[in-house]
Amino acid sequence: QNILTGTMNGLGMQKKTFQTNLIGSLFCITTILLIVPRKGIIGFVLALLIQSGFVCCKLLIYVLNFVELHIDLRRWILRPTLSAFISAFIAVSFSRFFDTLFGLTLGTIFSLVSFGTSYLFFLILFGSFSVQELKQFLRRSH
Repeated sequence: QNILTGTMNGLGMQKKTFQTNLIGSLFCITTILLIVPRKGIIGFVLALLIQSGFVCCKLLIYVLNFVELHIDLRRWILRPTLSAFISAFIAVSFSRFFDTLFGLTLGTIFSLVSFGTSYLFFLILFGSFSVQELKQFLRRSH
């Protein structure tokens, strides 16, 4: 959301950014008032996620309409999301095993490592990016 807000401001669209953030904030406040009394902290988190998702989508639509950029939804959104869900399932499935075998601290570390490793594996397997693109990225970051 911050990156999109900065992009919008850089494109001279401060008024649209303000309007979108204002609508998102009003929606968030309303949602908090309605959901938090019934759902507690879960309702609060849900309201923040909905607001953030709304603002991000709206700002992204503005930016994409202003800038010529081909969006590959399958490669950039659907495949990474599928990879994240599968990796989370793997990490959660193994977390109890890791906790029992190594204790809570090391078990959590192993669960996080299994999530990261499987996420990277599934990103490559599903074609979100190639091994060659990963190598190029790692070379640039040095």
